[in-house]
Amino acid sequence: MKVVKFGGTSIQTPERMKLAGKSIKKLVEKGEKMFVVVSAMGDETDSLIGMLNDAGINQDAWFLAVGEIKSARFLTLVLRNMGIKVEEVEPQNPLWPVVVESGEPVIDEGRRRIEKLLEQKNQAEVFVIPGFICTGMDGTVDTLGRGGSDTTAFIIGRLIDADEVIIVTDVEGVYNADPNIFPTERIKRIHADKLSDLSAFGAGVIHPDALKHKGEKQRSKIIHFKFGDLEYEGTHIFGEVERKIFLLKEILALVTIHRRGILENNNDLLKVLPDIRIYGITTGIDYTGFYVKDNDADAFANRMLEHFKGIELTIRREISMVVFKKESPRDRPGLVSSILDKLKKHGINLVEISSIGREVQVYVEKRDGEKVIEILRREEKDA
Repeated sequence: MKVVKFGGTSIQTPERMKLAGKSIKKLVEKGEKMFVVVSAMGDETDSLIGMLNDAGINQDAWFLAVGEIKSARFLTLVLRNMGIKVEEVEPQNPLWPVVVESGEPVIDEGRRRIEKLLEQKNQAEVFVIPGFICTGMDGTVDTLGRGGSDTTAFIIGRLIDADEVIIVTDVEGVYNADPNIFPTERIKRIHADKLSDLSAFGAGVIHPDALKHKGEKQRSKIIHFKFGDLEYEGTHIFGEVERKIFLLKEILALVTIHRRGILENNNDLLKVLPDIRIYGITTGIDYTGFYVKDNDADAFANRMLEHFKGIELTIRREISMVVFKKESPRDRPGLVSSILDKLKKHGINLVEISSIGREVQVYVEKRDGEKVIEILRREEKDA
């Protein structure tokens, strides 16, 4: 069984909605059954948010979900008109499958509901689900956040053990840069972990939270709506998003250059960097620091002193780096502050902590590296 998700631009007009319907019909005629997840048409969610803001009203999940529900009902009518046996499922249905508690899907409950739905509606060829929406165990309606329809698709895929999740959007797949700005190449295959990293750094092709719900062996792909063909190649996504904690085996040193206004001269700085691996960079208004291997620190420092006059230079040695790679950049609010509290509680002297994309990087004195690993592993269990 497949899951197909249509983004807002791919169903923005009645013509595009009909094109989506035709692409679904082609697979149904080949004997496929599927769940179809839809976003709001075009920029409708933005309009709904704007209406509430203009009226001075707090955001209301039911109101914001109107766009997705309208899309689901429209597509259901289109498919029914094509002779397809279709069932639409909305949040008020007791068998609504996207159940979330504390920000995570309740898989057992979702599976129970979806199995019952498939049993009761076993004649249906297509099930249409409005994306973006979720409910609590008590039926309270909420949303998965902007771009949450991608997440809906992969949650449904997880619940039904889908053999494939297809994301239909307004690009022909994943590119090595923004195709609207740069000459680019389409990537034919990409690991889910790498795509999750790209999404965390702003690649808008898929929601950063969605891929953490993808199964390791589940096939997934991203295709353009304009072809009207769900069997189009696009970009295939393989593997699953990794969540890992590790202690870098190399012992590092922090070489810091101190000079007023150094940020204004970073181009000169980058030109003279020696051929030494840099593990991290930290910057301030009047300093720039480089994490390098401890035994490379002297050579690195000498190169800086040779090329820059009027600087002060410091070296802090014997530093361990611990990396916590999360499943999602928004994996857990307050994660960094929670880590800081625990480091303080255990009397660990912090050199630096940074959070970027999916990674939290913790730099501490060498003697504390293993202790930090233990703290982060406990943090992971609590997440």
